[in-house]
Amino acid sequence: MTHTRSINPEGYAQKVLELFDGKREDFVKYALNLISEGISSVPAGERLERRVKSKMKDVLFEYLKRNGTIRGEYIHNYTYGYCTRRFREPRKSEVYPNLLDIERLLPYFEEVIGNIMADAERLWIDAEVGKFTRDAKENDNGSSV
Repeated sequence: MTHTRSINPEGYAQKVLELFDGKREDFVKYALNLISEGISSVPAGERLERRVKSKMKDVLFEYLKRNGTIRGEYIHNYTYGYCTRRFREPRKSEVYPNLLDIERLLPYFEEVIGNIMADAERLWIDAEVGKFTRDAKENDNGSSV
């Protein structure tokens, strides 16, 4: 069984926001890839939301493990009169769900997903405009020769 120490909710919420900000650029790139593949914004937003929940669950679990807030246990096996002891790492399935659920920890989660999608769409539009500008310059240079 995974052991969990007490957590300061305000400090943990701030750390969650800090960890999320560290991964935000990766999420924007993922959303940009979805949009550039031709997926419309609603399905792309749903896929992004699932990706954010999954990745942040892993990030938060690793943080809690590294921080010492959650820890594994020693298991004692008794066989033929001998006792062996081994350490079992903590498991995500044994951690309280409210510690790993980014949707519960960030009260404005839907707004954050919308902002990430807006940033990705803005980057995609900038890339498309740049591509059309380069094509136009190449056509102008080619026709004047």
